[in-house]
Amino acid sequence: MRLTFALLACALLACTPLAMAAQSPYEEGARALVASPLEAAGPRQALLESWLERVERDPLDPLADAVFTLLRARFDEAEDPAALAERVLALDAARHEPVAERELLLLQGDLAAAHWGTAELAERGPALRRGWIRHWWTLGPLGPLGDPLAVLGDEPGADTASLVAPGFGLEHRAAHGRAQRWQAHELAPWQVRFTPADLVEQDMGWLLVATVFESTASVPAWIEFDARGSRGLHEFELAQGGTRASGELGNPSFAWSLNGASPRSVDFTQGERSGIERTQVLLREGVNRLVLRTQSGGHLSLAMRLLDADGRALRCLPADAAAPLGPEPAGILPLLPTPLGAEQRLREWSLIAPPDQSELGPDARALLGLLALRDERPHD
Repeated sequence: MRLTFALLACALLACTPLAMAAQSPYEEGARALVASPLEAAGPRQALLESWLERVERDPLDPLADAVFTLLRARFDEAEDPAALAERVLALDAARHEPVAERELLLLQGDLAAAHWGTAELAERGPALRRGWIRHWWTLGPLGPLGDPLAVLGDEPGADTASLVAPGFGLEHRAAHGRAQRWQAHELAPWQVRFTPADLVEQDMGWLLVATVFESTASVPAWIEFDARGSRGLHEFELAQGGTRASGELGNPSFAWSLNGASPRSVDFTQGERSGIERTQVLLREGVNRLVLRTQSGGHLSLAMRLLDADGRALRCLPADAAAPLGPEPAGILPLLPTPLGAEQRLREWSLIAPPDQSELGPDARALLGLLALRDERPHD
């Protein structure tokens, strides 16, 4: 792991033009993450501790989410992981900006699963997973079998469930004619990510995944899909050379609908796209229903969060799948400010740097490359 990061940083630096005299405001912070003298000092404990001290000192550091992302990627290099984990688990995620809060909670969840016992995980684990959906329903695999990319449409056939009419209380026909019903699943208290295909019979076709939850009011919100780690993302680029995928290696693309609205698609075969998809929605007061469809062999790995208008975790309780939806919202969805993380800030600066400031220097560009790889986007 350490060799991979060192070589990658060197390669990114080698192919980047020298920074101008007036540096961007991110250079010093980026240098501490990709070109610290501690990188060549041997043991990595001091390097990782220096990153942690930075966010302990300034929770609102604009590159804080990058710190947590890299800590998560390189934590196994720590010589004293228990001591480092104790300090990370002591951080208050709510003190950080929304994107940094997400990455810290993911890191804390990983460390809790590794260092806490079963009883402690059951008691304290849910606090580290606030906002993430842990109650799911699955149905599948279903037909048709012909076109694996038909998953992005909404014409599965007259005898099966659909995104807008899932039919929770009905019996459905599986891909090869067997009778099938929706199955309920609850993730473990420390778990947020799951692979939908692992929860159904292993067979060709497509599957539906749903969650039903209650909101105390009709409010504007974000739905955040995190598909990082889905196995098809890089395989398509290598096998297809940037063209539309045939689906032979697995296509993690998916389509989804909230409360029976027109389906939206997330197609990872169409050029560069982040592994994190965030969309503004207007929740109903009372019961809300989200249904998602993906290829049963698509290797989609999914974590989903509900966020308030500011990008903070929104607490919504699971609801009965058979319960009627809440009343349709009367308002109009306002334009919400997009929560920014380190990668978005660096990309924006590279496009709109002030005339008296430089473009991104080599260290900031190297950090941007590392973050893009950690995001596991399909093309770059």
